[in-house]
Amino acid sequence: MFLGYNFRIMKKYLLGFLFVFLVSVLITSQYEKYADDSTAPGQNSSGPTVSPSNSPKPAGNPQQPQDYPPRWLVVFYQLFGWPNGITVWALFFTMMAIVEQTRHTAEAARAAKKSADAALLNTQAFISAERPWILVKAEPSKRRQFGWELIAVNKGRTPAKVVAQADNCIALDVMASLPDIAKYGKTNIYPAPQIILPDEPFVIGEITQYSLFKNDQGSITRFRNVETQGYVYGSIVYHDLLSPASAEPHETRWCFSILPWQDQGMLLHEHGWGGNEYIRHT
Repeated sequence: MFLGYNFRIMKKYLLGFLFVFLVSVLITSQYEKYADDSTAPGQNSSGPTVSPSNSPKPAGNPQQPQDYPPRWLVVFYQLFGWPNGITVWALFFTMMAIVEQTRHTAEAARAAKKSADAALLNTQAFISAERPWILVKAEPSKRRQFGWELIAVNKGRTPAKVVAQADNCIALDVMASLPDIAKYGKTNIYPAPQIILPDEPFVIGEITQYSLFKNDQGSITRFRNVETQGYVYGSIVYHDLLSPASAEPHETRWCFSILPWQDQGMLLHEHGWGGNEYIRHT
């Protein structure tokens, strides 16, 4: 495209300059013809000498002396003559070609940037559509009779690379609300990232009454008497494999409320306040 612009621009101004050059040749040749071959009035002394006394009388309508060379030729010679006139025209056409070439170059650069931006948007849309999505669910433990497993599942279309997680559990009065700011325990940074394939489950923790209340029998008794309610919440940080390594990681925050069930049992329900401090997907 750029070479096409350059060829059309140069061709147009080259033809214009050739036309002016031909005009310059014609004008310059006519002007030099007057300068070389014509004789100004009063400079030819080969005729007979005429004294004022015997000079012929002028006719009734004497002819006025003609310009030498003609005035129109002088004007055209100044505009198109060699070398001054044609040099000015050459500079003019050169500058016009540079200006137009610069304009076309700027337009081509804007078009290229627009195409690059569109390609970037398409790439980002593809990555967003194909990215992994980590969700966390709770299921009865297969190893402990009264325990629950916390399981991360990749609901996206591409593998997720989990790099860190943090969690915490607290007990509050039944009518109390969670604190406005989630306070997690120590962040567990994985020595090697955990790859989770689409629809693949990955156990991130297990909870029982005893782990919830850290074997505090008094707290366990209050919980079984429905005087308190437990909460377990956490955060998972992961990357997708399509984005560059420098891209910001994704985060899933999850939270479950816990109620007692049949002495040592528990019921876990997702604490579904989407968009708050405890439930978030980025």
